Amino acid sequence: TRITPPERKIGNYRLAPNLGCGDMVETADDTYVVQRISYRYAYSGGRYRMVGKGAAVVRAGRLGIEKALGRLWKQDST
Repeated sequence: TRITPPERKIGNYRLAPNLGCGDMVETADDTYVVQRISYRYAYSGGRYRMVGKGAAVVRAGRLGIEKALGRLWKQDST
């Protein structure tokens, strides 16, 4: 079970074509770590074409906290 704060949009940015999970994304405000990538496709001209790409990110400082809490949760469960 994954418990996280509600999602909030940080804006529209041009993402690198090879961006993947675990990569760091820097904005003017903060640094984020990519957790999930999603692609949007549209059917056009007899085939599907990618029309957009999205990324679910978490603040770089929060990632360490989430990992530590996850380890504690596993220890308590066993």
